[in-house]
Amino acid sequence: MPMADKAIYDSAAPTHCLGQYQAWETERISPAMDMVWISEAHHVSPQPHRVLPHGEPSVAILRTHGSDGHISGTRLVICRGSNTAHWYIPQPREELIAARLKPEYSARICGFSPTDICHDMPNVLDIAYDMRVHFSASLKAAEASHVHDVAAALASDIRQFSRNMSFAETPENAALDILRRCGGRIRTRAIARTLEISERHLRRRFSCAFGQSPKSYARHLRVTGTALHADKLESPDWAQLAYASGFHDQAHMINEFKALIGLTPQSLYKERRALAVFCNNSRPAAD
Repeated sequence: MPMADKAIYDSAAPTHCLGQYQAWETERISPAMDMVWISEAHHVSPQPHRVLPHGEPSVAILRTHGSDGHISGTRLVICRGSNTAHWYIPQPREELIAARLKPEYSARICGFSPTDICHDMPNVLDIAYDMRVHFSASLKAAEASHVHDVAAALASDIRQFSRNMSFAETPENAALDILRRCGGRIRTRAIARTLEISERHLRRRFSCAFGQSPKSYARHLRVTGTALHADKLESPDWAQLAYASGFHDQAHMINEFKALIGLTPQSLYKERRALAVFCNNSRPAAD
């Protein structure tokens, strides 16, 4: 695998880090994915955690360790996206090493389209057998390598597989890119005007391609972006965060959090802080 890939996870600070979770932005490695993330449940009784809303599935290596520390099992899986928050309950000594795919690429890379999202399906699904051939380096690395080596192999496999993929310049793909880059702060009407198509036509094409409306996708970008920003602050100014994230006001932000996550921003912030303390206290001592 290219050494540059491995160096990202060995030396660069994560874009986001909370408890057992770390993530690095990866757009400069491959346009097919926006991040690589790692979740390590070191504790024998790992803490369940609430996964924030996101519309992007991830390809992941699910790896477990025995009580002696040796790898006892590996699986190539898909971690589905969800437009609302959901609970993930890790197993003891479990690792998820994953690359999050952009929606326009996901069906072609892992066989799982954003339109396939169903709220009663499991959060983690085995990847289709005919797609496994594209992840041979990742599966080999998963047998014995450090999590950062596995992450680099996964990113490299996706880059190689997606290298020659081409996409038509469609309004829905352009709208998706605009929403990602602005964190959901631009309204559908303004995007449609920029793309010189009707708002109704854009909504229809977007929903058919990605299983949700542009407004719905923008909602979870704003909510999740706000929650992740708050994680980095000792004392969030919620009114300022509401303004910066594109909500009408703080009351609008609170209502959106309740609808998508089931908690107010402050309650979610406290929950995630407590999870970080638990995970940091449960990490094994360094040799």
